[in-house]
Amino acid sequence: MKTYDIPSIIILEQSGFTDKRIAQAVCHGIEEEGIPYDIDHDEEWKCEKLSYKAALSSRLDVGIGISKDGRVAIHYSKLQEENPLVIIQYFGDWEILKTIGINAARLVKGIPFKDI
Repeated sequence: MKTYDIPSIIILEQSGFTDKRIAQAVCHGIEEEGIPYDIDHDEEWKCEKLSYKAALSSRLDVGIGISKDGRVAIHYSKLQEENPLVIIQYFGDWEILKTIGINAARLVKGIPFKDI
């Protein structure tokens, strides 16, 4: 598992994923909350596993997984792998994706989530 020097939320996209707009929308939400993030790729295809791997790699214990099938998940390293904190099917609503990023950052900060 890759380690990251700076404490940050890790975003893992499924390898070969080409729609960068999804990650960009998520990243805008994280940036809005002032938390650093790193984006990487992984061969895993299930967003639950991607998000769990990301959370385990994050020094902040929070990860986001994005799979080719349009699913996005937020995971916390203390949860069970198969039970992410949030999982959504992406349907082109950029505000929902931005809110995913905001909520991941708020998990780090320990403050209430915004409604999705």
